[in-house]
Amino acid sequence: MKITIAKKAGFCFGVNRAIKMVRKVLAVKDKPVFSLGLIIHNPDFIAELESEGLKVIDLIEEIDVDDGYFIIRSHGTTPEIIEEAKIKGLDIVDTTCPFVKKAQEVARNFFEGGFEVVIFGDKEHAEVIGINAHTKNNAKIIRNNNDLEKVDFSRPIGVLSQTTQKNDNFNEIVEAIKSRAEKEVIIENTICLDSTDKKEEISELAKENDVVIIVGGKISNNTKKLAEVGRASNLDTYHVENSKELLSEWFFDKKSVLIGAGASTPQKHIDDVVEKINSICNNG
Repeated sequence: MKITIAKKAGFCFGVNRAIKMVRKVLAVKDKPVFSLGLIIHNPDFIAELESEGLKVIDLIEEIDVDDGYFIIRSHGTTPEIIEEAKIKGLDIVDTTCPFVKKAQEVARNFFEGGFEVVIFGDKEHAEVIGINAHTKNNAKIIRNNNDLEKVDFSRPIGVLSQTTQKNDNFNEIVEAIKSRAEKEVIIENTICLDSTDKKEEISELAKENDVVIIVGGKISNNTKKLAEVGRASNLDTYHVENSKELLSEWFFDKKSVLIGAGASTPQKHIDDVVEKINSICNNG
């Protein structure tokens, strides 16, 4: 079995930066370390951080101490949450991805400039929730053309995107907005280059392989989109969180496999998948 690993598979700059910051704090071991939600969307890796002392919480009200570290995860959070953490006396460690921070800034500037703010993305995603908070939750969050009914086209419009969305889909929405806008439309493409590069690489390499394995959290938006790219190539594509999910029948009568991985996938998880595939094929 020929195994090709995408060169851009695994941690992006923002995630790598966040993990280094968190592990530096965990190594001190002088006070508790809290994260409001998952720092990155990879449950297996979060379990590793929890074993090192990280406490993942769902609500900031769960913190009942006045001396601890408060991790702002790579997806960012709202200004209100940050203020509440300060009031509690917590030491804030901001691991927000720089690309997400840029999107927050763009949204804030649009809002303060009097624009109708349109965010292309998933309204339930932590990143989008944080970006919208910088418009005092006044942005219109759009996933498809049907959602455009929410937009007030009589106002100047500012458009940006969740960082992990597809460029093609973003451009399609932008053109639909432009065709209906009555006033000025300003576009800020805030899609992360790493996310775009990963998709393009999978699309290109898929042409040379028989099956695609995408490694990463099932709740990771950018990882799910890599799997979508593989399926769009009409190849058998499987999204797994770890090597335990691999099935031997996926590789029957296959000569080559492409392995890709999302931005929140550590190298060890990729290596484990490669080892398991080799084991399956050598023993098959």
